[in-house]
Amino acid sequence: MIKRSLGQAGNTLVVILVLLVIITIVGTLAIRQGVISLKIATNSQAQSLLLQNTDAYFFKLEAANAAQKVLNASKFGPIGYASQTQNIGQEISYCFTKNNEQAFDTNTVGLFISGTGLSKGYCDPSNANSFTSGRKAVMTQVTIKVENKPSAPLENFIEGTDTELVNPAMRIKINVLSLIPVMANVTNTIIVSCLKDNPAEAASGVVTKTSCLNTNNIPYNAQVAEYKQSNSPL
Repeated sequence: MIKRSLGQAGNTLVVILVLLVIITIVGTLAIRQGVISLKIATNSQAQSLLLQNTDAYFFKLEAANAAQKVLNASKFGPIGYASQTQNIGQEISYCFTKNNEQAFDTNTVGLFISGTGLSKGYCDPSNANSFTSGRKAVMTQVTIKVENKPSAPLENFIEGTDTELVNPAMRIKINVLSLIPVMANVTNTIIVSCLKDNPAEAASGVVTKTSCLNTNNIPYNAQVAEYKQSNSPL
């Protein structure tokens, strides 16, 4: 009788251990699936947040009222500032933050210089004022470049206008780049370097802001829009 009891106890122990192993495996798989689902959801939310912040700049620019459009086109506005003679053909950058989203501040604008980068006008994760909101999650950097040289004859002129009676038309290219520093596994110094030391666009083989962010696995969303300035009488 005693031997049978020991045998039964041993069988019961084995069954319990097998059940524990099965439960552990099932639990591990459930946790792993949950982590994967969480990562997918987090990535989707991050991309949505980046897209919203990038779109916000274009919405603000295109939905401007009459007074704001006049300001934007003046030397104190982003388009007018980039259209100044000394700035035409250059990349003008500034950080679209919660502090200056209502007004363009020429004191915060930087001019990209090849080999030197930006001395100002770039976003910095260590600066709380570089974020688009108080949540300090997303930074948005804007680059504006104005060209007065058409790539084709009469490309930027409106049909029916007299080229001798209107100002030369200009092409305005705006590059908006949003990123989430907290989701990057790199230091703030590397993020700043990507935004400060590289152009928004360049010839093939040259490191740009987006290619630098890609290399360092920094989540971002970049959009480019091109506008044509309407011709006005001389």
